[in-house]
Amino acid sequence: MPVSKLCELGGEYDVYLAGAIEEAPDSGRQWREVVERQALFETTNPLDKFDPDDDQQWTAERIVKDNVDELRSSDAILVYDDGTRARGTWMELYEAYCMPIPICVVCDFPHEWDAERKRVTPSVQYYADYLRGSVYGGIAALELHFRRFGTTVNPSPDEGDRTRSGSVSDGESATDSPEDESVVFATSNVNLYDPDESIQAAVGGDN
Repeated sequence: MPVSKLCELGGEYDVYLAGAIEEAPDSGRQWREVVERQALFETTNPLDKFDPDDDQQWTAERIVKDNVDELRSSDAILVYDDGTRARGTWMELYEAYCMPIPICVVCDFPHEWDAERKRVTPSVQYYADYLRGSVYGGIAALELHFRRFGTTVNPSPDEGDRTRSGSVSDGESATDSPEDESVVFATSNVNLYDPDESIQAAVGGDN
């Protein structure tokens, strides 16, 4: 990592990129490429292990084990959910919660979905530290987290039950200070879809 990036984040961090692969139209490449290109942190992309010229047999068991090993060596996880059926993503989300490491979930749902379908499920709300409606927002949330807390999930000095870093305590606003304005914390009944910040906009078009 370039020294300038290290200075901006205050250290070197690696983020695991979780999201649909098998049933995603582009195997989940576009959004991962946006993160790799834009983020100050390093990334672990599970797609990197698949070499078209490699004749290795990637069984389901081997893929899961390899992905979990990569996740366990990461400092945070960025989950991308665009409504595509994802087989292993939610297992990885739970694994990250148990480790524990910071969790950011990007909910970039299709334009044609109605408001009810665009609502974030209670389980995702429970596990996520940060919920964002765009890849850029997810990048910003984790960069801000690393600057403020490093890899700490629970910035509170109290030990005991895991307190999610994205929770808002009584009397505290998610935007108490200007630097917090790029972060949306996990709250109930969140509809985070923003067509202007979708992955289509991030990659330069709807196609």
